[in-house]
Amino acid sequence: MTYRDEYTDQVEHECPTALERKVDEMGAGGLVFTPAGRWETIVERTPHGEIHARVTLTTDRCVWQFWRSDKHPYIDGWKASPPRFVVVNEGVSHLEVAVAARPGFGPRGHVLASAHQVRGAGWKIQDQPGGGGDVECVTVESKAKARSEMNRRARAHAKRIGVSLWREGGAR
Repeated sequence: MTYRDEYTDQVEHECPTALERKVDEMGAGGLVFTPAGRWETIVERTPHGEIHARVTLTTDRCVWQFWRSDKHPYIDGWKASPPRFVVVNEGVSHLEVAVAARPGFGPRGHVLASAHQVRGAGWKIQDQPGGGGDVECVTVESKAKARSEMNRRARAHAKRIGVSLWREGGAR
């Protein structure tokens, strides 16, 4: 299977099998190409039924959570050649920490934490610090404090999954 660069349309990676696989086909002992840009061995996959939207894959290196739906039954393959970074993307009324090749919104990354403005209540930050388990919700009063908290969380996620943190001017 040939994977092409989304911007130049040049061949980026050749793979004998597709990197995208159905979540239902994944199981303990299998390999998954994670958003960190590396192959990891699956240790456990949470069972899910028709009404469960979240799937947790525990690997030998990390815990990853993905959303499953009828429209998007695949876990992204995350092209093999570009390096991956933990980035903080900023919009007018939202922030996100994601694993991506570079900053920017769109289908380029796997979101690890997010924050959005709540009218009259400040900014609500949602994160899963350990990669799985309970969602931690924190509210701060300003965008500056939300940005500071998201940067702190980005550093923690980068350390946890072993990926460099993106800073303006390159990775650190």
